Amino acid sequence: MTTLIPILSTFLLQDFSKTSCFRGQGPKTLHQRLFHISAYITCFLIPIILLLFMLWNPYYKSEEKRKKK
Repeated sequence: MTTLIPILSTFLLQDFSKTSCFRGQGPKTLHQRLFHISAYITCFLIPIILLLFMLWNPYYKSEEKRKKK
């Protein structure tokens, strides 16, 4: 999840037409950039949803469950 932050910022902010290492292979229009971001955003959202679920679930908060193990 943490590696997706630089990937998404690269898709949003980098000018691929001027970068020599990509040789014009990056997204050129806003529509192409949004398409790439929509493909990667699921790998970012699923861990966030799991984290929030674990933070608010009472099973993971109870001290009794930890003591029994």
